[in-house]
Amino acid sequence: MATFTREQRTRLVDAFDLVASQIETLVTLLQRSNARFVALHNLLGARGLITPGEWENAVAEVEAAVAVEAALGPDLRRLREAVRELLDDERGRPRRR
Repeated sequence: MATFTREQRTRLVDAFDLVASQIETLVTLLQRSNARFVALHNLLGARGLITPGEWENAVAEVEAAVAVEAALGPDLRRLREAVRELLDDERGRPRRR
């Protein structure tokens, strides 16, 4: 197995830090959203305003919308591009712009 140069290790650490930071941000957002989601579920259920079937359908719709947003979101695109640039530099390829 090949060893990495100091510069390569630095770039890998930078890429890891960038990915870790984005993941931490996503986890925080998911935790906040989940808390609100659970509160809404409890409120609607306690008041008898939604059936279990309606709730499951609503959950499926939200999950689909979140998946699309995550796949197309500008932060994720910027993160992918940053990682690609780091990898391209390591391979000696010109940067994409």
